Amino acid sequence: MQYEPRLCALVDDLLGYFSINDRSKKCPKNFNLTNTDLKYYWFINRKTWTVIEGFKILEEELKVKGKLPTFIDVGCGIGWIVRLARNLGYNAYGIDIDKDLLDLGKKIFNLKYPILRLANALNYDYSKYDVIYLYHPIFNHSLERELEFRILEQAKKGSIIFAPANEIFDYDSQEDSLETISYQYYIYRKL
Repeated sequence: MQYEPRLCALVDDLLGYFSINDRSKKCPKNFNLTNTDLKYYWFINRKTWTVIEGFKILEEELKVKGKLPTFIDVGCGIGWIVRLARNLGYNAYGIDIDKDLLDLGKKIFNLKYPILRLANALNYDYSKYDVIYLYHPIFNHSLERELEFRILEQAKKGSIIFAPANEIFDYDSQEDSLETISYQYYIYRKL
């Protein structure tokens, strides 16, 4: 699958929103993650390549026949990962506790409820998702650890946990319940 065009659709949404009156701004045809100076696209996280590489791994690992894989972004903010996952063919959803961020995401990406949901991650049910994505959704180490244990407890067998840049929970200590798919991108399968 070619990822740059799908990322470009996301960039076009963001450019259209952040340029306010100039809806003619578009992602350049030669845009890609290796030769584009991202300083002109300040709204794209500099670690976007990590997410893209992770999605490439997921494409190989997660083959759900007959239906789109379900995907949840825990602490989705404005929902750019949700939008990207939808562009890539996932049945993607996002939850966040910050209503203002969700409202902004709804304006930028036209992602309405139930795609973006106001929810407390510590009380959410993760048992129905094929992929659970989290990138530091809580800025409190003990609460984030509590969340990660909740996700591990609830994730269904075979689901994938994609947690780039996670440094709180030691997934390696969970080798009885998790199979490592990628150490580099922190991608694990629930056993």
